[in-house]
Amino acid sequence: MAGSVYPYKLKSGARKWGFALDLPERWDEAKGRHVRQQLRREGFKRQLDAQRALEEEQHGVTVGTAASLADRRLTVSQWADRWLASRAKIRPTTRYAYAHVLSQYVKPGIGHHVLAEVRADHIDAMLGQIRAGKIRPQTNRRRPDGRLAESAVKQIYVITAAMFAGAVKKRIIPHTPCVGIEFAETEDHAPLTWGPAEVARFLAHAEAEEPRLAIGFRIALSFGLRRGEAAGLRWSDVDLASGMLHVRQQMVAVGSELTTGPPKSKAGLRSVPLSLDSEFPAALREHQQRQQFDAVVAEDWTETGLILAMPNGKPVPLWRLSARFRELVTAAGLPPLSLHGARHTANSLWNAAGVPTFERQSWLGHSSPAMTDATYLHLRPEQHERAAAQVAAYQRANGVSSGPR
Repeated sequence: MAGSVYPYKLKSGARKWGFALDLPERWDEAKGRHVRQQLRREGFKRQLDAQRALEEEQHGVTVGTAASLADRRLTVSQWADRWLASRAKIRPTTRYAYAHVLSQYVKPGIGHHVLAEVRADHIDAMLGQIRAGKIRPQTNRRRPDGRLAESAVKQIYVITAAMFAGAVKKRIIPHTPCVGIEFAETEDHAPLTWGPAEVARFLAHAEAEEPRLAIGFRIALSFGLRRGEAAGLRWSDVDLASGMLHVRQQMVAVGSELTTGPPKSKAGLRSVPLSLDSEFPAALREHQQRQQFDAVVAEDWTETGLILAMPNGKPVPLWRLSARFRELVTAAGLPPLSLHGARHTANSLWNAAGVPTFERQSWLGHSSPAMTDATYLHLRPEQHERAAAQVAAYQRANGVSSGPR
């Protein structure tokens, strides 16, 4: 397998080094004969660097780990499509999110580059353009200026890095260019949680202003269901006789389409006791009567079996649940809280009531107790004050002075 190193000059006069390596001939169907293949790489500063790269390529061809010439010519855009199509085990929502990032950010930023020639500075430049709003989706209702939070830029980077890691795994490139990328410090915003009085105040306001959705907000605040789980809850999933609420599916949005699927993980398949909210059965019966009335008066009623439904029986769009929740929170004059924050609120209230981690983890559908207690647990000011009072009482009881004599 012949190979050679050669020098060449740039227009500026600077000297660079490259190498040429003869590869095994391949059969060309169109020409009806074997054709010669040669690999060339240039841009090395030193002869030694080019020689080492040549030897590395020769070794790869010998042992069968070297990428084909066709793979070496792949652009980032071409590989992005191939990589996404190969991801057979990801959820439809994940596939949609990956496709969005690749088409709206990665392809406009580095899609024209040959995959094997992408360097870390190309990744840095792409992320910089994304931060500046120069690379952005054609339509973005939430951020019309195109500027993203640093956490969102990190998510784009994570998907980009996974794409390049896939190319390394397939031995198309020897290493990933996603190394040494730095991000700005981001503040850790712990979600605000409500106390019992604030929850009761919100639910009363929601029942008066948005009765068709109020039961869904109660389900999130009382039982800790995710937004999609609350939207996908069916009448058959609530057993008033046994006093259990069964989470068996969730509603997911794939683009503008709503569909049902299994919960987020195996732990998401769970049952939650209805006794967590003594007022829930009465609220549910009232909601059922309202929905039965809708079914009678609607001209185009669609029976889905869902507890949360539009006036025509169809599923409630997930974005509408979140948006309406925020609007009701503001109108009620309550501290800001997102619909996902209702899940944090439920866990924090259960903890304040003395419920052990194992039970709370099971009710939330978490795979590990660390998620339940490290991410979803937030102490309210009154809990801090109560804990401090307990410590002070202990010190007094045991003769420990906490101040000057």
